[in-house]
Amino acid sequence: MLNEHSELETRVNKFKDYEKTFKFLTSYWYITLVVGPVENFVVRQFLGREPYNWEAFVSIAILNAVWIYLAYKFGKRMNKYRLEDNEWATFYTYSILNNLEKYSRTKNIGMKKDYRKKAIENAKDFFSCIKKRWKIGNFKLAKALFEKPLSELKKNIEYRIIPSLEKGDDKSLSIVEQIMRNFHAESRSLDLQSINSANEEMSSRLGSTERMKIGLRNRLIGFISSHKILKHTLFVSSLGVGCCLFYYFTVSHLGIQLEYAFTGSIAIFLGLLTIYFSKQPKE
Repeated sequence: MLNEHSELETRVNKFKDYEKTFKFLTSYWYITLVVGPVENFVVRQFLGREPYNWEAFVSIAILNAVWIYLAYKFGKRMNKYRLEDNEWATFYTYSILNNLEKYSRTKNIGMKKDYRKKAIENAKDFFSCIKKRWKIGNFKLAKALFEKPLSELKKNIEYRIIPSLEKGDDKSLSIVEQIMRNFHAESRSLDLQSINSANEEMSSRLGSTERMKIGLRNRLIGFISSHKILKHTLFVSSLGVGCCLFYYFTVSHLGIQLEYAFTGSIAIFLGLLTIYFSKQPKE
């Protein structure tokens, strides 16, 4: 088990490193980093003047080609270490379990705090992993089967497992340890029954802090989410302010010509606006 986890840990670390770079290279912010300022800076540094239109076009084409090539290479390396859903579950349940076992074995107070802190970090990473990576998509049959169990699993980890690790006594930590041991055994062939079993055990053996977590921030987020016009207005306003700041920065600090900076700001605004509304769920 230890060797298996060590290999999984290596894959997780390599995948996350390559994923971080790949996401940066494929993010829409590369427009602000490459298309305008870098091209203008390079030409001015080497030629000592503002670029002509054809020079700007060639520079942009070359920089984009290099950028796309780098994104392709990092994406290819990232996919070499990609993990399946059950492997993520195996990795994180073992990580939590391993630290809790070390916590229960050691008698040193300092080490107990360290192992507990690591278990909490592992649980939070597991929660983030489920939210980010376990996607159902638009397949109605899959949504009917998995949407509710996955939603319950996220709530159980957020409102039962993590609070128990943070503030629970040794008895609570022992319960979490047993739950993670059972979940780890099920994770090797993760399916709907495994998720339901984990949910049932968490719900029956640990108390929930969900009501305590619903504060002003969550109520405000819920209010904004339920009022779509307000949500869209806030996003468009924030995006407009961001593009205005980008325009001011490029003109004032980078010396970009007014027409280039203005055109770039408008392009970024319209591009991000299109992406935002295209990703909104259809009514």
